[in-house]
Amino acid sequence: GVSSQNILMGLPLYGRGWQAVTSNPLNDFSQAASSTPPTGTWKAGVFDYDDLKKSYIPSYTRYW
Repeated sequence: GVSSQNILMGLPLYGRGWQAVTSNPLNDFSQAASSTPPTGTWKAGVFDYDDLKKSYIPSYTRYW
């Protein structure tokens, strides 16, 4: 076994993005998107939390 002193838990604080997403009447999560990911923070299609918080969340539209 492994001692609890040797276990480290991590929390990923990043998001993944898509571009050229088409709309559909249901506004659900089945829209088609481009196969080319957008430019991310440090990797194509991947955005770190600070970048999301500063650049994307203020203008985000939530769909439920």
